[in-house]
Amino acid sequence: MREINADLTEPILCVAGSNILIDGRVNGIGGSNQLTFSNSSGPAINIINYNGVENIALEYLNLEGVAENTIAGIVNVLSHGASATTGIVIENCKIGNPNGNVANGIYAEAFSSGNIEATVQNCEIANVWHPEVSSKGISVNEGCEAWTITSNSFYQTSTRTATAGNTHYGIYINGGEGHTISNNYIGGSGPLCAGTAWTIAGEYANKFVGITWTSVQPTRQTLRIILSTISITPTTAQPMRLRYPVSGAGYTWPGVMPILAITLLAQTRKPIQLSLTQPGPRMLQAMELE
Repeated sequence: MREINADLTEPILCVAGSNILIDGRVNGIGGSNQLTFSNSSGPAINIINYNGVENIALEYLNLEGVAENTIAGIVNVLSHGASATTGIVIENCKIGNPNGNVANGIYAEAFSSGNIEATVQNCEIANVWHPEVSSKGISVNEGCEAWTITSNSFYQTSTRTATAGNTHYGIYINGGEGHTISNNYIGGSGPLCAGTAWTIAGEYANKFVGITWTSVQPTRQTLRIILSTISITPTTAQPMRLRYPVSGAGYTWPGVMPILAITLLAQTRKPIQLSLTQPGPRMLQAMELE
């Protein structure tokens, strides 16, 4: 195992070029993560576009860091340029910090006209938690298009105690269109929702949302959510719920949610939130918004 340790407010590694592969395996062989970037005061890696960035892959890495700010993560994918950021792949990585505050595991946003397209797959996003602010495993924001988030596990290895009331998310989509979310496992104390359910303690009103999608863009939106499993221990057991803020209304269905109803909500362009508050694993199946 090789480790790069730092105590920096800036990231250990900043990637601003193209056609770059960072592979944590020795000679690119095998299936174990043998390279760790660990920052006790800031992010591990930033991918930043100023003049065009494409084809960057982070593979088989252990990425640890601190993110006190809700617009920062252990891994940040950011664009400040007019050219698109494409071909970003984060796969087979372990992202999190069991000993520090982390508002976001992966945070992505475009601050200029250049969009960001990325794939996050086969990763373990574990112990992403902040007791005082909202925490998100993956946070996809303005200017992000056609993200693929598939076959990842989001979990906590121990009970988390909140010191303020907030909403905590597995996958948070707050912009863009054409996203595909499939075969993810959210909750539990190990990969694939193994072990005990994700548990939040503390004398505060906290909410857990497995997957949420919100868009205010005037164009037709597309989001696919297929076969995602969620395991969480809430304070009050309720059935699986699809909610959207229309005069405080909510619709509740046990089990699989009707595609027709979800499609109708998507066409009205209302923010859509998928929230599971019943203990134990549940599966969101064949859900397609378009």
